[in-house]
Amino acid sequence: MYTSAGILLRGRPLVYECGPLCGCPMTCPNRVTQQGMKHRLEVFRSKETGWGVRTLDLIQPGAFICEYAGDVLSLDSHSGDAPLPPMEDGSSIIDPTKFPERWREWGDASVVYPDRVPHFPLFAGARYRLDVSQRRNVACYISHSCSPNVFLQYVIRGNEDESYPHMMVFAMETIPPMRDLSIDYGLD
Repeated sequence: MYTSAGILLRGRPLVYECGPLCGCPMTCPNRVTQQGMKHRLEVFRSKETGWGVRTLDLIQPGAFICEYAGDVLSLDSHSGDAPLPPMEDGSSIIDPTKFPERWREWGDASVVYPDRVPHFPLFAGARYRLDVSQRRNVACYISHSCSPNVFLQYVIRGNEDESYPHMMVFAMETIPPMRDLSIDYGLD
């Protein structure tokens, strides 16, 4: 799933990393997202998008960039009386199910090997939303684009609940220094 250099070889509905119970060290090549950010990012004021994020380093395709973070709002414990607001441009509620499955485009060799199209196990999907109004990280400032250079990949560490995967951002292409990062939020 990852190279020895920590590059994601292929997108999938859910990536499983080693966790605390497996006994491997933090340097294990299957703990890429747990080793933290490796690339310097800068939040900046953009004339086109308001706020944006750009890289100060060269980022290789398939490289881990950062985790999308905020306060978790569980759908399992949410009251049915008041629906969660939908994700909209400028909203503080992030719905991971609205992100298009751009992971399907990463490492897709189905055109070259049509008889070897992988069949991934079913993934029911995330059972939460993120509220980024009070707590957020750099990922919240990544601009929307229908032609993004980064994508969202769900990651589970060890024996974590598959309903609450981590939302990790990976590079779709080579991103040169000072280039804005963009993601497809699934906005109309």
